[in-house]
Amino acid sequence: MLGRRRVGPGALGALLVTAWVVILALYMTIHHTSKHVLRLGRPHEAEQDTAREPLAPNLAESLAALHTFAPLRPNVLPLYDITVAMCYPVFGCALPKRANDREAGDWVRVDRPVYASVAQWRGRHAGSFTRKPLSKFGSPYLFYRRARTMHGRHIADVQLVEASAAQPIGDDWHQLRVPRPKFSRKRTKYALYFRTGYNTTDPITELDVMYGPNPPPPGFVVAGSIPAFQGHGKHAARMTVIVRHTPKPTPRAPPLRFNANGTFTILQIADLHFSVEELACRDVEDVDRCASQNDTLALVERWIDEEKPDLVVFTGDQLNGQGTSWDERSVMPGWLVPIVRRGIPWLPLFGNHDTESGYLTRREQMELLALYPYSLAQVGPASIHGAGNFDVAVRAPAPSNEELLTLWCLDSGDHPPFSLLHPWEPYLYDWVHTDQIQWMIKQLRQKMRIAWPYKPRPPPLTSSLVPPHLVMPQISRVQRPPGIVFVHIPVQEAFDAVDVDDNGDEMRFGVREERFSRLGGQGRRGLFDALEHERNDDTPGVQLYVHGHMHNNEDCRRVRGVWICFGGGVSYAGYGKVGFARRARVYQVRGFGQTLVTWHRMDDREGRIEERVLG
Repeated sequence: MLGRRRVGPGALGALLVTAWVVILALYMTIHHTSKHVLRLGRPHEAEQDTAREPLAPNLAESLAALHTFAPLRPNVLPLYDITVAMCYPVFGCALPKRANDREAGDWVRVDRPVYASVAQWRGRHAGSFTRKPLSKFGSPYLFYRRARTMHGRHIADVQLVEASAAQPIGDDWHQLRVPRPKFSRKRTKYALYFRTGYNTTDPITELDVMYGPNPPPPGFVVAGSIPAFQGHGKHAARMTVIVRHTPKPTPRAPPLRFNANGTFTILQIADLHFSVEELACRDVEDVDRCASQNDTLALVERWIDEEKPDLVVFTGDQLNGQGTSWDERSVMPGWLVPIVRRGIPWLPLFGNHDTESGYLTRREQMELLALYPYSLAQVGPASIHGAGNFDVAVRAPAPSNEELLTLWCLDSGDHPPFSLLHPWEPYLYDWVHTDQIQWMIKQLRQKMRIAWPYKPRPPPLTSSLVPPHLVMPQISRVQRPPGIVFVHIPVQEAFDAVDVDDNGDEMRFGVREERFSRLGGQGRRGLFDALEHERNDDTPGVQLYVHGHMHNNEDCRRVRGVWICFGGGVSYAGYGKVGFARRARVYQVRGFGQTLVTWHRMDDREGRIEERVLG
């Protein structure tokens, strides 16, 4: 009888090498990132202060980004050619051969699938090991080539239309068929047309894709849309092709200053919970008569027009997460429309829902938000926890430049990672970490001391009859500016015992429907205590903490000499309570930083509601 044949060392070695090569190939396939993907133009940490300078692209900068897909960063070089190509794992994308390489660069992929259902699946499975290769399987993408010069051939117009509709006619129009998913029951076919020209005055300089019934980003216009393909199960909303013509410099927010009457007004917008598609309203009496996002935006616009604030602060959970805000770049323009249209300075911070689903990290999202008009957003130091840790100065009226108030934005994260030492922590909310606190204290100690209370200096008077005390202001002391902290998840001290006044009454007002629990405040203390130690004669420190997160809390209370306020739920898209009006909180700093006053704006009443001095 024949014995079992043994495998020799050489064969075994060859088998192991083959297996290693296969594993390595699969690894590279899954984790390989094409050079033609979204590039946010991340500034180095030392360049954070310049990230808010006006974006006026020049030819050299545009040439450096010839092969880069960065749709929100303006590029003056026009598009030269467009194509649609299917992309597959391992095999890559079936791109046509390039021609006229001296006139145009490489093919650049618009890194957003033409099939909205594929984009939705990918965005809902953020962080999944198989997300990237499976999202490419059988999915078409748009590609473009950018011209190397501003003269010569370029694309002058782009249109996405149904094949049966009126089609552009002319020799300079080119047709691209848009593949229809095999699983789709729709028989409607679509085609992308682009018109080429030579030396036209307003060429196409950017091409992008977005999803859902959302407005395009500033500077873009819609070239056409494809409704959702209806196949097996529920798929995503429509896909829209957007284009930008010759870019213009992005308008930037001016430096924040107190008004001549000594006031500075802040409108807090808390917990919008917007999604790619508009969802049903939550916790309202009549769902059928409510449009969650449209009605919320109408409220925000009304409150802005009533208050005319100097600054709007979004205190987190602008995105709903939970699988519905699966493409952040499609959702962003919608909630920013009222602010951008009116040219009001604004700044955002993140909540726990902002990165639950989607393509982008918190840092990448903040980089995009910093590129929007009138934005004061900053990515913050890369060396500390979170994204969007920064401070903004509110200065005296021009021509003076003293910093009279500091606005601090901190990222309270979402949920901490799993730890063997603390296995219960992932079930709690995250917190402001030690390195964030140390950074803030360092920044606070570097603030310039000024004469306090601040009084605008009168114009120079030379008459000898003018008493000396009218020429120079009285100085009672010298101190650093006071501050306000904006952080989404409340500090645990928001649930501690409150201070009492001289009459023994508790120093609190407003409604609190949600109590502290494991799903309440930050997972750990630290921020409040550390900043309390910094308060002394020359550093008043933080006077107010502003929170979102708990939609049914809208109260203010003073704890250990510091006020802590909740904004209340703004949005019909987020949870609330029937009978509890949607509302926004307004903060007005008066007397060039001497006094804090707050009140509400509500959806069911006019005027200021419960105006109080935070004394």
